[in-house]
Amino acid sequence: MLASGFSRKKHGELVKTAQGNWSFVPAPLRPELVHWSHQLVTALTAAAEAMARLQQATQEARNPYLISGISNVLATREAQLSSRIEGIYTTTTQLFLYQQNIFESETTEGHAAALAEVTNYLSALNAGIKELRGPRGLPLSLRLLRKLHGILLGGKVRGSWKQPGEFRRIQNMIGGNGDEAEAIYVPPPPDRMLVALDELERFLQTGQEQGLHVLIRSAMAHYQFEAIHPFLDGNGRMGRLLIMLMLCADDKAARPLIYPSAYIERNRQRYYELLLRVSTHGDWESWLHFFLAGIEQQSAEAMNRFKSLEQLRRAQLDRLSDERAVVQIGLGKAIDLLFETPVISAEHIAARLELSSATAYRYVKVLSDLGIIQLHGTGSRGRVYLAHEIIQVVDS
Repeated sequence: MLASGFSRKKHGELVKTAQGNWSFVPAPLRPELVHWSHQLVTALTAAAEAMARLQQATQEARNPYLISGISNVLATREAQLSSRIEGIYTTTTQLFLYQQNIFESETTEGHAAALAEVTNYLSALNAGIKELRGPRGLPLSLRLLRKLHGILLGGKVRGSWKQPGEFRRIQNMIGGNGDEAEAIYVPPPPDRMLVALDELERFLQTGQEQGLHVLIRSAMAHYQFEAIHPFLDGNGRMGRLLIMLMLCADDKAARPLIYPSAYIERNRQRYYELLLRVSTHGDWESWLHFFLAGIEQQSAEAMNRFKSLEQLRRAQLDRLSDERAVVQIGLGKAIDLLFETPVISAEHIAARLELSSATAYRYVKVLSDLGIIQLHGTGSRGRVYLAHEIIQVVDS
């Protein structure tokens, strides 16, 4: 890494690695780093208002099953897109099928490994949210991040040998093919990394007390985590998980519906440039503007998806008009399950709704005849059906 790329306004200091090359140690986060220009205040207001509109829309829906279901399917999309940034490509349909132990006929061993990686990301996200919401769960802390990293790299996935759940004990780098001198960026050496992590944890747990809005705190913490790069693998995905965990920790009653990876994936090069520029030039304002614009855009996109899925659910319920009232109620509950996972079977319906197998199979036939679900194949729990209409909205 070239020291000449860092200006006197850099956010931190340059130190030598054990190999005698330059690395960068970011300075501790503090409120004074934020320059509250009129433009930044305007950007924060717009992002916060977009989030508030989304939250209000979900509250007005007054359907906890719909909100929970939509949150689940959007989280799956987030896992897919966050992994795509790291070169892991899957489709939404393949992910939902994989969760039911169904593989497409053309699925290769490598593709199955990719599906496992994305599923691990989703598992880590759900585990983090559960910890933050649980009365005895872990707070937003280094211990929680290590636990989630262990889930992310668990099993037979790429990087599973790179100390899952443990902070690195050796130097790493970005770019350079293993040559520190040629690397684009070299994060702190292990001893300085541990100090920087302790400072980051302190910020995570006291930033709200310092009067910083959660969106500003999330943007700052995400940068700091990426600059520290504490794991041997999975830092990008863990850094994006951190954003959602911070939003969840700020409002434990809210279901997470805003996910950053779609915006980052569309603007990947600019994202990397602005993160690096905070290190090299202390340019917090450009990064914060980029981050807040992403939150505003993703809030609007989530709002559109939520409304589209809500309208789709009403339209599907309308198709049940020819059924008896008692049957309509049961079928309505089955439709709600589709918004939790658009892949379903009669066995799944029977188990979740506590129905007899005969009733569950009847529900499947009615939903299939109405075009709400379509037969896909056979999984570990019998014949499996897809709700293509829901998947199309999620992918749009």
